[in-house]
Amino acid sequence: MKKKGLFLILTAALCSIIFFTISCKKAAKNSPTAPDVETATPAMTVTATFPEETFTPGITGTATQTATAGDTGTYTRTWTITQSATITGTATITQTGTITETATETSTVTETGTITETATITQTSTITATYTDTPLPGTADDPYEPDDSIAEAKSITTDGVLQYHNFYTDGSNHDFLYFSASAGSRYIISAAVLYPAAMNIIDVSLRDSAGSLLTFFSNNYLDAGSDTASYVFNCNTTGTYYLEIKNDNNIKGKDSGYNVDIKELGAIMPTDLGTAVDNSSVVFTQGGDAAWFGQSNISHDGDGAAQSGFIANSRTSSMSITVSSGAHVSFYWKVSSEYEYDFLNFYADGDEIDQITGETDWEQYSYTAPSDGNTHELKWEYLKDISFSGGYDAGWVDDLTVTY
Repeated sequence: MKKKGLFLILTAALCSIIFFTISCKKAAKNSPTAPDVETATPAMTVTATFPEETFTPGITGTATQTATAGDTGTYTRTWTITQSATITGTATITQTGTITETATETSTVTETGTITETATITQTSTITATYTDTPLPGTADDPYEPDDSIAEAKSITTDGVLQYHNFYTDGSNHDFLYFSASAGSRYIISAAVLYPAAMNIIDVSLRDSAGSLLTFFSNNYLDAGSDTASYVFNCNTTGTYYLEIKNDNNIKGKDSGYNVDIKELGAIMPTDLGTAVDNSSVVFTQGGDAAWFGQSNISHDGDGAAQSGFIANSRTSSMSITVSSGAHVSFYWKVSSEYEYDFLNFYADGDEIDQITGETDWEQYSYTAPSDGNTHELKWEYLKDISFSGGYDAGWVDDLTVTY
């Protein structure tokens, strides 16, 4: 009985131990585990404003330019959040197999961001220009006024220095200047309009010391439609000469600006006609209102040429030779004149064979006289019309040959 009771106690104790062991294993099997790591990617938008800036852009010219600009931009920011959790679990086990669990969760969040910026800049400039008005020559008040008559004429040099004028607002549309010239010298006189959009025609009259008209020239009669009227004055008498300058547009004030200058070209170096044309075997006959002469200033071959005499409007200057039947004649000729109004003509027996006008440079010309047993007169004549002049107002002949 005692053995049986002891057996039962041991059996009961053994069962309790087995139950406890099973319960513990079960409790351990049912204990909580850490949750899976979670990842979140929220989208966020950030708006940024640029700070205000001031800048000075570069400009071209005499103006000073200042400007301010405001810059604005929009940023978009994206990033990824990685979230991790650590679970700590504890359990209390009683012999009856009842388990009480207590869990503490600790989370650590790491934020990694990548920022992409896109900016749109809008610039607004306020420009303030400052400049100094420096008038061009001939646009300021005319410093030579009054110069509206011969009595008020102002001096101009003959060294090519420009003078700037305009037709004074309260005066007339005539200006007068005077200069000194020496006999035997040549002077090129030029007058040029500065603003042809307002005043495109300028007329110049050359007068002697008594005020009498010697010649008239204008840019309105040039073949090139130039803004400049020019004339070469061959002076025969030493003295004072006057220029009367006017505009046909009747424009006055600063828009009527023009410049004028006179340049002495030097004295004419006379030679005899035969030497000038490189042919001393021919005999020249002079005609018209002024004789041709030899000179070395202008030539085709560099050692002289024959030049027409100094004549006024409606006048002529000619030279001629006589050749035998069948003669072949060759020469170079040149002219500087009022285009299509003043001419250098070539004649055979009184008939006009050819002519040149305006600014025609050296050209070779040939002519063969008829083979009729007779002699024939060949003539070169510089002819002026009733008004105006242009260029050097002369014609030239050089390198004359006559062969049979």
